[in-house]
Amino acid sequence: MAFIDDDRPYLDALQLVIPDWMAASYHVEPDSLGLVLEHSRKMLQEERELLSRISLRNGLVGSAAVSAALEYLASPVRFDIVALLVADFGMPRENGVNLCQRFRMAGMQRLLLTGMADQAMAISAFNAGAIEQYVPKQATHLLDELVAQIQAQIDVSCDRRSEVLLERLPTELRRQLATGPVVRALDDLLQGHHVTEWVLVPQPQGLVCVTADGSVLWVQLENEQTSRELAEGLEAEGWDDAVIGSVLRGDMIVDLDFASQIDRQARAQAATELQERPRLAAAVFEVRDLPDGLRPATRQGRQAGHQAPA
Repeated sequence: MAFIDDDRPYLDALQLVIPDWMAASYHVEPDSLGLVLEHSRKMLQEERELLSRISLRNGLVGSAAVSAALEYLASPVRFDIVALLVADFGMPRENGVNLCQRFRMAGMQRLLLTGMADQAMAISAFNAGAIEQYVPKQATHLLDELVAQIQAQIDVSCDRRSEVLLERLPTELRRQLATGPVVRALDDLLQGHHVTEWVLVPQPQGLVCVTADGSVLWVQLENEQTSRELAEGLEAEGWDDAVIGSVLRGDMIVDLDFASQIDRQARAQAATELQERPRLAAAVFEVRDLPDGLRPATRQGRQAGHQAPA
């Protein structure tokens, strides 16, 4: 995320309230911001290529979609991506609307900060697609509103950048994951395991996750249709009838395809219900002893190794 405002004391105040995990950069001049955003443009393209590997490997014989997802998380590219630009409207060298228009790019949201006299211009810019949202600086609870809008716009950026993967999910599963109760239940599950980021894998369907301590988890998702397909695979592999029955009832999930893609022994785990009808469940599997090339990159390691333009 990047902020630009010619009011340095205002930027200093923002730095005190913006959470560190948002990894924001702060600018008073368009030139320094431009360096960061042009670098982000290149990183967004690299990210699209990495995510396309996951999508393209999905469902092929001998596919390696899981390895591609691990490769994505092992790459530091995502740490140099500016998911959101927050620009003040009234700046002397270039107003915020013009700046947002100039740096329009797929994957980056744009939020305008406005004064009382700028409301009409902000609405016009929103209607013209020059910005995705605006926040008046005179808002009664400005910082609360700003942080809420920042989180919402970052979420939109993540959703749009991952569309290439969502499109490859089975239709019914994609529909289930779009409902509010399932989203909240899945969020609760991920928060309970201290997940800080994840990437979707369409086949086998699930999330490769990174936790706060850098551990890797596989969260496998199964509905009634995919559970039947999993049971057929288990039967073909000679698994016990009791396990197969538990899978069909939605009580248990086996990471059969995931394990085969990373050359591991498949495991069975108790399922957590995300939705009763139509049924959707998840199971969490620890992923240990990954080779160096597939271990998640960290923001700290990125900063110690290859510093992005500032």
